[in-house]
Amino acid sequence: MAEISFNLIYNPWIPCELQDGTIKLLTINDVLFNANNIRQISSDKPLTIISIYRFLLAILHRNFGPKNRNEWQKIYKSGKFDEEILNSYFKKWSRKFELFNEPENRFYQIYDANITKKTPISKLYHAISTGNNPSLFNHSWDSQITALKIEEVAQLLLTFQNYAVGGGVSRPFNFSHAPLFSGLIIFLRGDNLFDSLMLNFIRYDNKHPFQKNEESIDIPFWERDEKKLYENKIGRYPNGYLDYLTWQSRRMWLLPFEENRETLIKYVYLAQGEKIKSDWHYDPLKAYFINDKNEIKPIKLLSDRQVWRESESLLRITDVSGKKIPPKTINWISFFVQRGIVPISKQYSLEIYGICNDPKKAAKIINWDKSYIPLSLKFLEDPTLVDNVREFLEKSKKAESILNKTLFLLVKAYLFSQESNLSPIQKNKVSDFIQNYQISIRYWNQLENYFYQFMDEIAKESDFIKRQEIIKYWVNDKIVKLAINLLNIIKQTIGKNPRGLKSFIQIKGYFFKNIQDLKQI
Repeated sequence: MAEISFNLIYNPWIPCELQDGTIKLLTINDVLFNANNIRQISSDKPLTIISIYRFLLAILHRNFGPKNRNEWQKIYKSGKFDEEILNSYFKKWSRKFELFNEPENRFYQIYDANITKKTPISKLYHAISTGNNPSLFNHSWDSQITALKIEEVAQLLLTFQNYAVGGGVSRPFNFSHAPLFSGLIIFLRGDNLFDSLMLNFIRYDNKHPFQKNEESIDIPFWERDEKKLYENKIGRYPNGYLDYLTWQSRRMWLLPFEENRETLIKYVYLAQGEKIKSDWHYDPLKAYFINDKNEIKPIKLLSDRQVWRESESLLRITDVSGKKIPPKTINWISFFVQRGIVPISKQYSLEIYGICNDPKKAAKIINWDKSYIPLSLKFLEDPTLVDNVREFLEKSKKAESILNKTLFLLVKAYLFSQESNLSPIQKNKVSDFIQNYQISIRYWNQLENYFYQFMDEIAKESDFIKRQEIIKYWVNDKIVKLAINLLNIIKQTIGKNPRGLKSFIQIKGYFFKNIQDLKQI
């Protein structure tokens, strides 16, 4: 077979949306040298998007630091990344970005002679695309083997190292979760790729964004001369941010072939790679909280809680309670926003990437998700705006609590009017009756649009008194009225007969008394 070559620096593989809306595959060179002309990384696979962003940040941190705010500001004001520095770096390390030549230098690959079983690469692709980890061990897939194009495989290499799901037998120990499996990744996005990368390009030195391992050097994986991985199942701590950004959670070895003059990959050798110790919680792109046991835990994507409801935690620069730890990128960029270095007039957004897994079975993934929250950087300039967001969310949660309690009392009176204390079976019947109408889901889904409108309106107002009037309007005219409308849906169902109407008359007093206390007077 003729020699196969594909170099990530010089061959196109990164899916980008240009400023005119065109989608095009670009090389690393193209992406970093022309970042101002690119709108964003674009893919129908959200986890691939954030994986590519992190990969590009690793290259930038390796070459530009920045060691302090002045270095960051100099790059930002120049409006571009220094091509001379990058060209010199790529020339030095170009052989390390080859996917197939020189076995000892293959990008993101480690050969292990003890791994002889071939895994169809379409299984990995399917697992990342759908969150279906059991497909890795489902032999029915053996009759559905599909060869992937080289560009897709390059994207998959990055994505799978970040998001591979644990579970299943491997060596030197069983498969464990990759670093980004747990928690939300928060990415600030500007109106072009240069802005987006700079908004997430934080201080990098021996102590930032977290303490480096003084006994090891912190370099991207591709620069390692020795690719031997740490094989203790307890795991290890990252040597530094570059080590973490290029973490090898799996040992992979691609098996390419040529067909009709096109390079394809159908199989891969796959085994467990390195594991991060479970008590490490310093990802600067994640938000954390401190639980009742005084443990640091990442904020996660929950199946019954939309990500926008965590907005306060994601935007809070300082937290007097000490229980919430926002992404370090938010803290870093707020300095430049507050001093007018980063203009607040541009359009920005928070992009939030995460996976939602079954709380009873960690390896069972419910869905992958990418959420988009339009954001004015005034929220980073003025912390009191985040207080306004907190008040909106607290009022929303309180209204839902009143609505749910009312619905329970109402349906209880309707179904079991003679019972003072319900049995577990009776409680389930009441819950099932309410669940059929999906009131809570409808409440939060409708409230989401209100929330974005509220954020846009409150950010435009600098006067404290007028902001209070805005909050009053949104609570009284939107949140409260939404709760009333949803209560009426149940009323229309059970109020068609005398028993249901009587139940509503009995219980409505509870609702309106409590909702009146919630309203802004």
